[in-house]
Amino acid sequence: MNKKILDLIRDVEFSNNNSLLLHKNDGENGLTYFGIYESAHPKWTGWEIIRRYLVNTPDLKKCSIILSNVSDLNKLVEDFYKVEFYDKMKLDLVTSENKQLELMCFGINTNPIRCIKKVQELLGLTIDGIIGNKTITALNSFNDDLFDKLFDEKEIEFYNSLDEARYGKFKSGWRNRALKY
Repeated sequence: MNKKILDLIRDVEFSNNNSLLLHKNDGENGLTYFGIYESAHPKWTGWEIIRRYLVNTPDLKKCSIILSNVSDLNKLVEDFYKVEFYDKMKLDLVTSENKQLELMCFGINTNPIRCIKKVQELLGLTIDGIIGNKTITALNSFNDDLFDKLFDEKEIEFYNSLDEARYGKFKSGWRNRALKY
């Protein structure tokens, strides 16, 4: 996984502001660090490090800045995104860095299977959410610029289909994210 992907995650998850790395979202149980939700990933070993630091620095913004420089924690974050998203979507086989960024951005926000299904839908393939040789070959041979434009449309179509009452406050940001990468 390359550095640009981690930069993408930094940008979309907390606007590259280290004081926002660690936070608590309204309506969620637990903390969020670097886009990793504690309630969704309670067994991630990074929470142990974070809890130790919170004992001495309970202010989330101050602790967030300190945690941004903890190399062991940064490595756990990188490993998490590689295993949970990059590897599951087989992005090491995708030859275009732009396509890798597009898929990471949408896959992190929705989930890898949904992301691959949208790719397969766009490419006119059987939609099964499995990224096999046919999907990789079709994806790698598809024009980068056209893919970017059409995949953004698929992302926005998905976000627009979500329940307004439950997700309305997030939709604008998600659409902006889709158009940015």
